[in-house]
Amino acid sequence: MVRVDRAKPGADTFKREDVAESGRAEEDLQETKELFGVLVESALTGIYLIQDDRFRYVNPAAAKMFGYTAAEMMNNLSPLDVVHPADRPLVQENLRRRIDGEFVEAHYQFRGLRKDGSSFSVLVQSRSIQLAGKIGVMGTLVDNSDIQRAMDKLRESEAKSEEMQRLAHVGWWEADFRTERMSLSEEVCRSFGVQPDDLPAWRGRWLELVHPEDRARAAEAAAASVRGGPRLDVEYRVVRPDGAVRIVHIRGNVTRDGSGRPLRHFGVLQDITELRRAEDELRASEERFRALVQFSFDVYWETDAEHRFIRQEYVRDLADTPAPGAEIGKTRWEVPYLEPDEEAWRRHRETLDAHLPFRDFELVRPTPDGGRRYVSVSGLPVFDQAGRFVGYRGVGRSTTAQKRAQEALREMQAQVRRLVEANIIGIETWHVDGRILEANDAYLRILGYSREDLVSGLLRWPDLTPPESLDISFARFEEVKRTGIWQTHQKEYFRKDGSRVPVLIGATLLDEERGVSFVVDLTEQKRAEDALREAQMQLAHANRLETMGQLTASIAHEVNQPIAATMTNAQTALRWLSFDPPNMDGAREALDNIVRDAARAGDVVHRIRNLTRRARTPHDRLEINAAVQEVIELTHTEAMRNGVSVRTELAEGLPPVRGDRVELQQVVLNLILNAVEAMSGMSEGPRELRIATSKTDAGDILVAVSDSGPGLAPAVQENLFKAFHTTKPNGLGLGLSICRSIVESHGGRLWASANAPRGAVFQFTLPV
Repeated sequence: MVRVDRAKPGADTFKREDVAESGRAEEDLQETKELFGVLVESALTGIYLIQDDRFRYVNPAAAKMFGYTAAEMMNNLSPLDVVHPADRPLVQENLRRRIDGEFVEAHYQFRGLRKDGSSFSVLVQSRSIQLAGKIGVMGTLVDNSDIQRAMDKLRESEAKSEEMQRLAHVGWWEADFRTERMSLSEEVCRSFGVQPDDLPAWRGRWLELVHPEDRARAAEAAAASVRGGPRLDVEYRVVRPDGAVRIVHIRGNVTRDGSGRPLRHFGVLQDITELRRAEDELRASEERFRALVQFSFDVYWETDAEHRFIRQEYVRDLADTPAPGAEIGKTRWEVPYLEPDEEAWRRHRETLDAHLPFRDFELVRPTPDGGRRYVSVSGLPVFDQAGRFVGYRGVGRSTTAQKRAQEALREMQAQVRRLVEANIIGIETWHVDGRILEANDAYLRILGYSREDLVSGLLRWPDLTPPESLDISFARFEEVKRTGIWQTHQKEYFRKDGSRVPVLIGATLLDEERGVSFVVDLTEQKRAEDALREAQMQLAHANRLETMGQLTASIAHEVNQPIAATMTNAQTALRWLSFDPPNMDGAREALDNIVRDAARAGDVVHRIRNLTRRARTPHDRLEINAAVQEVIELTHTEAMRNGVSVRTELAEGLPPVRGDRVELQQVVLNLILNAVEAMSGMSEGPRELRIATSKTDAGDILVAVSDSGPGLAPAVQENLFKAFHTTKPNGLGLGLSICRSIVESHGGRLWASANAPRGAVFQFTLPV
């Protein structure tokens, strides 16, 4: 450049300088154009210029982007030819707005269409320009495929992350203490049952969604973590807005600045509801398994690959169990045993070495007290994931009680067999239709039938039963079908020869169609009972005769009175007849008195005669008060002779009883005479005899004879009703024993007790 002296300017000088400046400007402009062309042509970003709906300029990068040459795009293509048909309305709208004078830059994205027909993402930035008096659109194009692929991968990664969180029930959360902003992942929102729109109010709602029982613990754990305490690690229950309950486990760390101020709290949340449910179900399953083992088996055991015990669990309260751990580390055959023999052990060990399952292997072990413990063992082999044998698992049952029960059953069966073979009890098996299916020899002997008669199938128990017993037999038969048991009772069977045999029979039901009966022949027992009754009758008769001997004076007095009255009345009648004229009315009255006194004497003799009879009288209906009153009249003189006052309290309207009048009067007579005799030796105090009848709450008739005598000593009362036990110098000791037998034969009960304030009470009951 030429230096110009501006102090002395000249015209030529200015001219030369202007020419120089103009030349330099053109050079600079040309240089700038060349530089701009180089930059545009070599730019990696596509550059284009559109005027009159055609490309006025396309740099190589833009042409290459679409797979064309710059010349092809500028000469042969319109701008919409390189746009995917679906995005052409978008591009056309943006071009129109730029050409219409909207000078604001446009930023948008469309799908470009390459020469080979493929499409790709294009990011465009354009604006309106004016060139050579025309409006145009100039902009840049960027191939967005890589960015789009990266964005797609990012979105895919985020989707996978969300899916992973959803599948694992794990989400993240973040609290920014500087901005007070809370961020939750979708999984955390799902766990709490909230929407992202709820996040502005999340800090206030968080504790409200925690289960009330866990709220304080969760709040304290979070606050302690922020204060600088241990990292957040807490499990609690969440109550969703819909009422569902979830269980979550939260962990978190706090990020702090240099001064220790908390900046950020970030953590993860895992919804462990299903895990806890699975754990609960596992525990329940274990409890069910344990209960199954405890109620079905007595021990659960495990062994290793060498068949050594590594675990044993016995049920509670099982008897004869070994000490805890006493068998651990030992094989089954190294524990002391009594059975089985060596051969059985050898076969069992072959099964174990072959890794085969086994069931109910039985062995017998000794107990500390020298007894035997029976065990039944079953096991299954266990293999690891590689198929290697690692041991056995199994269970065991104590069969000691079962073995003892079997032994007891065998003994009982042997006893039954001996009983059946002994021909003592008749045994029959019958069908519900009445047929006798099988019977032992004793049964056939009792009824006089042969084995051939039984095989014929014609024997039926209803045909063997007398008609008068069929009703009760059928009632018992229905009872055994209903309850399974036929209570024993006595009946009679027809023998083959038509005679009858008394039997005691009981039965039980075997199944729905069959039963078994046990029959005992009572013939000898009946004979013995008849003999016993005859002996009792003789003793009772002897007792009555003895009693009559004691009453001789009273009887004589009772008979003498009507006889003396008869003599007096006869003399009176003779005197009335000797009158002239005879006093017929007086004589008639005296004769009537004679008839009355004779009848009175006859009644006394009749009662004495009845009381001294040996023959049994049939059981008839009788009024107990009348029978008692007759005995009182008979003993009236004896009571007066001993200074005893008699008081009666006979209840009215008592129902009749069924019995032997003579035997029941004998009981009352014995009790009255014993009471009178007990009071006869008293030197002081009243002698009172009370005879009462009444009806008990059970509906029976009660007769009570009480006295005011010395009472009964405990030693005497204990043996009072035993035969041949007496406190009288000349007594036989049979009176009270016979009285009790008579009362019990009538279905009643006789007992004695103390009387108040002194004396004794003898009472007996009779069924109505």
